[in-house]
Amino acid sequence: MILIPEMKTWYGMISTLGTLGRFSKMPGTLGSMAACVVWIAFGGLPIWAIASVAVIGTIAADKYEKAVEREDPPEVVIDEVAGCWIACCGFEPTYAIVGL
Repeated sequence: MILIPEMKTWYGMISTLGTLGRFSKMPGTLGSMAACVVWIAFGGLPIWAIASVAVIGTIAADKYEKAVEREDPPEVVIDEVAGCWIACCGFEPTYAIVGL
């Protein structure tokens, strides 16, 4: 795994989940799995936390995309996290919901 300078910035760390997005050939799957683990571990999340991650993640991903000069870089996984949490919002945090 090669770290590029943009990954060491605040927006790089947020958008790639601390370089989790650079670990494999399926970074989106890892990001979604990490989101599910957090969802279960915390017993769900309040809507303000989900909204905060979505807003801050969007800003960070946009800055990262401009810095690396690539559209929708695969290492950006914060969108998978926000998407999983939005999809699970309103449901009880059970393994069955996460499995869907």
